[in-house]
Amino acid sequence: MILLDIGLPKMNGYDVCRCIREQPWSAGMIVVAATGWGQDEDRRRSSEAGFDYHMVKPVDLKNLGNLLIGLGTPTLSHKRTGKGRPLRVLVVDDMRDARLMLSTLLKASGHDVQTASDGLTAISLALDFQPDVVLMDNSMPGMSGLEVAKQMRLEPKLKDAILIALTGHGDEEDRQKSREAGFDHHLVKPANINVIRELLGNIG
Repeated sequence: MILLDIGLPKMNGYDVCRCIREQPWSAGMIVVAATGWGQDEDRRRSSEAGFDYHMVKPVDLKNLGNLLIGLGTPTLSHKRTGKGRPLRVLVVDDMRDARLMLSTLLKASGHDVQTASDGLTAISLALDFQPDVVLMDNSMPGMSGLEVAKQMRLEPKLKDAILIALTGHGDEEDRQKSREAGFDHHLVKPANINVIRELLGNIG
């Protein structure tokens, strides 16, 4: 998500948003206008520039918080397009901020997302949720992502799930360990959200 001030010097927020929307990587990205103006004409200009939301400053923190956790729905007429059907996605990471950011972005793309902060919870939740895709940190304390992946591959309910490793290590030895554990893909942190969206689009 991008929170963009309309009243920027030199190049205003409308023009910046138009430039962003011309880029292939912006598909599915939420762009929010922050401005001191809230008339219908101002909202119309935001919509035409490609913004999804129009927030009047000072921005209400509760409304912004709802948006960040994926409870909001676009209030402007700009529509995003993307390929693939909505998927059930399980995000597993012991870092709260990483879970929140990734799950919010995936919800904004229309996916049904659940999260877990540790391996045992992830396995239990996966058996109930039966995700199409699991995005999982490899380096969690306690039960590592590699161990969780091995356990998931033993569960008949999860045999068709696509497992994607998220890790800070990208050399061939680490990729081999991921493959041996049962992961289908290995992404190095910080993972590019557009790469993740492309993977999910191909799955859907």
